[in-house]
Amino acid sequence: MKAMKRIEVILPEGEVDELIEALDATEISGYTLIPSVSGRGDRGRTLRALGHLDNSYLLVACESERMSAVVEAIRPFLKRFGGICLVSDAQWVLH
Repeated sequence: MKAMKRIEVILPEGEVDELIEALDATEISGYTLIPSVSGRGDRGRTLRALGHLDNSYLLVACESERMSAVVEAIRPFLKRFGGICLVSDAQWVLH
């Protein structure tokens, strides 16, 4: 296994393509995108709106030394559009 950082982002779906471009600039090796997620946060409950108003969930696994660059690429999106970003330790099962 390999120690990694797990970065989870919930952001309005209409902003995801721009966020992915910003993340590509950090040279991450990949991500997982789950469109149309709903839940409840500090702005209340979010319902699936089917389209541009939905939220998306983005999962990134990266090496610890890249974590700061990835988080700093995400931060402007959180300031502009809201959302959430969680960072935690993870273990990547090598195959």
